[in-house]
Amino acid sequence: MKNIIYHNLLAIYLPPKSNLWKEAFAYLFPNSVIYTTDKMDHMDIRKSIKQNDFKGIILVDYLKEYSEIMRDNPETPIFFVYTKTLASLTDLIIREGLYEIIRGLEQQQIKKVAFTDESLYRVLQPKYANVTNFSLTLPITTKRVKKGNKTVGILVDETDFKSNFYNQLSALSFFKDWTVKTEKPSKRTTKFTSSFNISLKPCSDLEETMEDNDLNLNIAFTNTDVLPFLRSMDMQIPCLLGNTNLLDIDPFLKKMLILDSDDDIDEIKTKMNEVLQKKEEIFKHYQEFRKQYDIACFNRKENFYKEKKIEPEESTLLCSVVVPIYNVETYLKECVESIIKAIQKTTQEDAFEVLLINDGSTDQSATIAKKFQKKYPTLVTYLEQENHGLGAVRNVGLKQAKGKYIASIDSDDIIDERFFVDALSSMKKGIDLIIYDWDSILINENKHFVTMAIEDIYKGESRYKKLLYTTIMPSACNKIIKKSLFTTNQLTFIEGKRYEDLSTIPIIFLNSKTVDYQNKPYYGYKIRSQSIMRSKLNLDMVDVLNMLDERLEKTDLTEQEKQEFRFYVYFWRIEQYVIAPLYQKDIDQKKACEFIQKNFSSVYQKVYQTNFMMEAYLAKHPDLKQALDKRTKAIQHDKLEQYIKETQESPLELTAAKLYLEK
Repeated sequence: MKNIIYHNLLAIYLPPKSNLWKEAFAYLFPNSVIYTTDKMDHMDIRKSIKQNDFKGIILVDYLKEYSEIMRDNPETPIFFVYTKTLASLTDLIIREGLYEIIRGLEQQQIKKVAFTDESLYRVLQPKYANVTNFSLTLPITTKRVKKGNKTVGILVDETDFKSNFYNQLSALSFFKDWTVKTEKPSKRTTKFTSSFNISLKPCSDLEETMEDNDLNLNIAFTNTDVLPFLRSMDMQIPCLLGNTNLLDIDPFLKKMLILDSDDDIDEIKTKMNEVLQKKEEIFKHYQEFRKQYDIACFNRKENFYKEKKIEPEESTLLCSVVVPIYNVETYLKECVESIIKAIQKTTQEDAFEVLLINDGSTDQSATIAKKFQKKYPTLVTYLEQENHGLGAVRNVGLKQAKGKYIASIDSDDIIDERFFVDALSSMKKGIDLIIYDWDSILINENKHFVTMAIEDIYKGESRYKKLLYTTIMPSACNKIIKKSLFTTNQLTFIEGKRYEDLSTIPIIFLNSKTVDYQNKPYYGYKIRSQSIMRSKLNLDMVDVLNMLDERLEKTDLTEQEKQEFRFYVYFWRIEQYVIAPLYQKDIDQKKACEFIQKNFSSVYQKVYQTNFMMEAYLAKHPDLKQALDKRTKAIQHDKLEQYIKETQESPLELTAAKLYLEK
């Protein structure tokens, strides 16, 4: 899925382990992207992490490559999950790895470390505040297994020094008509089982080893890998453990399933027989244990990394297509036909709805829209209201939409027939935001040119930020957006103002955990002199940016991230839409300047005075800096009108936006 750009998610780097580990991390951290070296090499993982905007990175155990990841992402919080045991620190390499993690913690390169071994946690916790205990768990499997095969699985690695693999094999020599399963047995194991007449079945992986057995053995001392035990027990296959405190909360399970020694072959044999006789009672106790264990795991996970909860969505359709209509009789038919054709191309017409919302049109738009409703009664819904403006129409669409996703298509534009087809898999996977390039259409000149949704002028930035700061980012039209991003974050469009998208869509971006960037010009944006975006500029931008900033302050971005956002998103819009119009001859200069001084001074100063990005930019343009400093003081002291008159003949600030866009 190379098109997917991750944002607001965790990146988890998992060294080579069984698939159960990946399943466990995905269960505990559902809003995460898990990288494993069995799928990608280290360089590809580093590149992917760097080009996507993750809110945190979790590194599991210690690898030398982690230092490169930390260096590549200095602003991203780094967390560690450490699964080695206190006893394993006798190994010099493992011990040196832990020392590196502790050094990172002391130097504040690492935000927090979670230990799965409670003994190791207790040793380090008195000295370090940012350490915690951690437990892994799995979703309860619904997999059905065959039993009564007289097979036993040995779930520990025969090379693992924490377990006595051959004592477990020896105990099984007493079960003459049973078969032993183990993962990729060595020649030594094959020879051992042959010498003791033990029937051996080699398995390709851990999952195959544990399935369809009557009993499993996971007897390893000081072992923090409880996942095979949980999966085995979930499948109603009893599993014996070594000396662990895992089952301390249930004395009966502890008595039945925990061994006192891994050297006592007779104890292993005796326990196996007892367990086979009391399976029903064991699983009755396990059911309650599993509930309590999972609660403890998620509580420990919250202490380690707390995620923003997302409310479940209630949707009856996959996608609602909202079409605002106002006096577009010339373009409406072609627009709606393109939408219906694109929906039919998916061959899943019943998963869509089209909402045609007439905002008090005075031409034949209503007649055209009603014909579509009559022709496609199960697909098209016609709504009408008195004229309230585009923001109000979009809000009606949000309220009426039954789809999990919302696509907004302006009634004078068109979409490609593959607009929904290419987004279908992403919608079904729950991707938050799907975005396309624009096919900009100059109607009067019959010309086309592509406007990219991702701008490579932001060198060194992640792909996500190249989308976030793009000129066409605020538009609602070239996107398919998960409806819950509006409802969960209580977002609506500003009403009665132009540029209504700008107050809402950037916040949608900031709250999107995944973005599917389709590098295809599937949205046909028609440019005509009468269109709203080509109409005469006014100071609605002031109100829109005020609302945007109010919403920005409620996000969990750091102050530095907010400053960066303001610079890239606000600056050129202030210059182009707020300041430049003040120099127009037909504007009431006095009234406009008073409005800005009264309503915009606070946001303006955030951008021009405290923004480190602005300071770095103006350092390259000293003449412009002097002019803008003077203008800022004029706004502070209610003298903006005077400043505009003084600079009427040579307004340096008019070059600010141009210089910015050419950077």
